Amino acid sequence: VNRHSMSICNKADEISGADLLEIARRYNVKSASSTINKAKDIVGHFAEFGREAGLEEKWINIILQEIEKITANL
Repeated sequence: VNRHSMSICNKADEISGADLLEIARRYNVKSASSTINKAKDIVGHFAEFGREAGLEEKWINIILQEIEKITANL
């Protein structure tokens, strides 16, 4: 799977919730914790959205694995 890559706090992998909150603090982002939780909730429903869109189960599972990797530390 071809993934988009960016760095947060000089990390490209294993970005944590603390890293995101540090960036939010640095840039004075209000309600960052709530926004992170909302985003996690939305991507947590990806399989439903994928099925509704007619995505093959194979791709849903591949994308779910990527989502798990990205959100594991949040």
